[in-house]
Amino acid sequence: MLNAGTLDKRITIQQVQQSQDGTGQPIETWSTLATVWAGIIDSRGDERFRAGQEGANVTRIFRVRYRSDLDEQMRILYDGRYYDIKSIISSGLRGLEYIDITAIFVEGYNA
Repeated sequence: MLNAGTLDKRITIQQVQQSQDGTGQPIETWSTLATVWAGIIDSRGDERFRAGQEGANVTRIFRVRYRSDLDEQMRILYDGRYYDIKSIISSGLRGLEYIDITAIFVEGYNA
């Protein structure tokens, strides 16, 4: 059973919107789908080298109340950082109680 007291962090879930600029060129912008309470139930990080630059790679699992409108093309804004969603797993009573969202932040490589 999900304990509401463990959902003590505010996160913003964003989705990409397709539109066009003034010359008709396609552009992507991000809009807020929802701001919800979440719990961070796991976190890990490591240092990686990409293209000769060092960056911190942080994976977090955000636990939120169940919702049916999430997918892996979305991102999470938490504590001033954007996290790309990698997986969404429904759990709890018949899979409809809460969702664990695994998301990754890569310092220096994020929007």
